[in-house]
This record gives sequence, C-alpha cells and structure tokens, in this order.
Amino acid sequence: MGEMAVGGELRRVTGALPTAISAARDGHKLLLPQANAAEAALSRETELYAASHLLEVCRHFTGSERLPIYNASEDAGQKKSP
Repeated sequence: MGEMAVGGELRRVTGALPTAISAARDGHKLLLPQANAAEAALSRETELYAASHLLEVCRHFTGSERLPIYNASEDAGQKKSP
C-alpha cells in the first residue's frame, strides 16, 4: 500500500493500521511506505516490510536486495530525541 511520487519516493498514506490488521487476518504480508511502518506495526500479527523508494521495492521482488522484516523497536532506537 502507499502512494508513489513522480521520482519514485513512497509517500505516507492514511489507513495503515486497518490495512495491517486486515492483512494479518487474511494471512498476507504487507509492504508499505517507511513513513507508515510504525503505525502499521501496532498490529503485531502482521509481517511488515517498509521501503522509501520504488527501487527498493523492485530490488526486493527481484531478489537482488531483500527488505528486512520491519521491527518497530529497532526503528524507535534510531529516532533522535528533539
């Protein structure tokens, strides 16, 4: 899920959490914009992959460079305090 800019950047969209819950219920994985990953991770049952650019998604699906499964606790540790 997500929105793509003309340059290939993946943009935040609304509805990440309900989409993640639905994906988990239906037995699907979810690939979404990095900006939505923390919200979607509130659904702890969903296997999430986050990307910032279309080229990351292409490399993931061709197998040349797999995206890691999103881990909210690792992402929180990388954020800087104001």
